[in-house]
Amino acid sequence: MGELTDDDSPLTLSLGQFKTFTEHLNELTAQDSSLAKSLAHLEDLSNQLTKNDNITVTLANFRASSEELKVALDRLGPDLEATLSNAKTSPAPCARSHGASSGRRPRSIRRRKPPRFPCAGRQEVRH
Repeated sequence: MGELTDDDSPLTLSLGQFKTFTEHLNELTAQDSSLAKSLAHLEDLSNQLTKNDNITVTLANFRASSEELKVALDRLGPDLEATLSNAKTSPAPCARSHGASSGRRPRSIRRRKPPRFPCAGRQEVRH
């Protein structure tokens, strides 16, 4: 009997761990715990979404908008296809040479030097 009730016996250690577990469980399930507050917030959110059929109305609006978009794309289909095929065969407006026809020399693009940020204790790296 003495071996079962010693301070370092498996039974005593198990009972101590069970006591700690129940304390933590009580903290988690208390009325003012973070878990209880989170569940209350989720319940409020759920109530707001279901109040006045907001979800149903939102889904109905989405379906209507989706149908309108489908009709518009079906109407634009042939024109859009013709426009895309013309765009593939004609040169892009920016591909024209602006400098040669105007007699001006094209501007050269200068490369900017990166800013220097000296660090304490390090030598400056130059590019």
